[in-house]
Amino acid sequence: MSRTIEPEKFLSLFAAQFEEKVRKGIAMGSSFKQIEGWSSLQALVVTVAIHDEYGISFSDEDFRKSKTVGDLFEITKQKTEH
Repeated sequence: MSRTIEPEKFLSLFAAQFEEKVRKGIAMGSSFKQIEGWSSLQALVVTVAIHDEYGISFSDEDFRKSKTVGDLFEITKQKTEH
């Protein structure tokens, strides 16, 4: 099932998983591993939110090969197109 994913909606969903003071600084070009509060637990929270919204899951490999929020967006987009 193909589904259009809007970058703004993805970014908003991603940012919503962080404390409000951190959200404003998150952009598609942000290195997610450098975002204040990023941890393995935060990765799980983000993964669950994206799964709930888009029905896909990230593998460890997806996180390893990604550097930015935009990279995670592209992976999400690719997985929902298949």
